[in-house]
Amino acid sequence: MGKLCDILRWPRRYRTSRGFGVHSPFAYDFITKVLRERDASYYSYAEIDSLCARAHRGMTLPNMNFTATSFDRQEARMLFRVLCRFNPKEVIEIGGSNEVTRTIIERAVPHTKISRWSRDSHPKLDNGNTYFILVNYAIDINSSIMRKYLLEAVNNPNGVVIFFRNLQLPVLKRIWSEIAAVASFGMTFHDDLTAIYCAFPNLPRQDYELLL
Repeated sequence: MGKLCDILRWPRRYRTSRGFGVHSPFAYDFITKVLRERDASYYSYAEIDSLCARAHRGMTLPNMNFTATSFDRQEARMLFRVLCRFNPKEVIEIGGSNEVTRTIIERAVPHTKISRWSRDSHPKLDNGNTYFILVNYAIDINSSIMRKYLLEAVNNPNGVVIFFRNLQLPVLKRIWSEIAAVASFGMTFHDDLTAIYCAFPNLPRQDYELLL
């Protein structure tokens, strides 16, 4: 049944991924010029590609010490473009980091502050900033604390962008689904492995299922 549902959803995802039926100017621009951009060649692509050329998107991660192999080129390039689009003053990483994430952040937004979230250390969210939160990984023991932190971030009056990776992991899938379910504003863009929530108060609540 699951495979049949995926087949039936594919035409809708395909059309949405190319902007068909997307009436919001923000969403159309974000989908066609950022998430699904395939023609532009950015200055850092070669370096990024060299760090994750052998990775396969959606591979299972064995533990918190994940490496560059958890990133494939397509996803790494997309993260780079999203960071360039929003140019955040601070990036908060949840669930560790690796050479690829550090390189992407440093090349996309070289002057940004990079903070690490952990169970015992939660970067303070200043209401005067717009934040970018990169969720790489989670374990069940941290899920409730992480969920609370992300929900607080969503209420930041200047907005926040949350980039979820590795949704093939049940704990991350659950946290993402819970946040999307209670959100009252902002737009989400996702496939089965990656999700981006643009939580800006001026955006209406809309969801876009894509082929990323």
